[in-house]
Amino acid sequence: MKTKILRGSCMCGAIKFGIKALIEDKFYFCHCADCRKNSGMYGAYVPFERGSLKTEGEEFLKTFKSGPDTERSFCGTCGSPLFWDRPSWKKAKRGVQYAFCGAIDGLLPVKNGLHIFTEERGVYYEICGSLPQYKTLPR
Repeated sequence: MKTKILRGSCMCGAIKFGIKALIEDKFYFCHCADCRKNSGMYGAYVPFERGSLKTEGEEFLKTFKSGPDTERSFCGTCGSPLFWDRPSWKKAKRGVQYAFCGAIDGLLPVKNGLHIFTEERGVYYEICGSLPQYKTLPR
């Protein structure tokens, strides 16, 4: 799997980070209610290699447990959403975490992606483009 080092930051600049993005993996555009509440529209995520996250300003990083198996990390100063993870994936040694595309500085090398949980899409927007769409998670 090809990786690319990407750099990102929160809105106020208190947190800066680098990740090894898995650019051949799928970029996810999640329309579930939790992601909409967290991002304001839908969540757009780039996968990255577990253990590759390097941060500056870690003392500003806060984590919120948004469900029984989901942790969302954000800047405690400006509130920018940055990453999400699942504790069960850590235990299972699943090698991926996700960063918010909006937190990445510069252009993203998006090769492929998909829309998930489209049946929970907000009524205030349409899903455009030719990427595959799934009512829940693809099997």
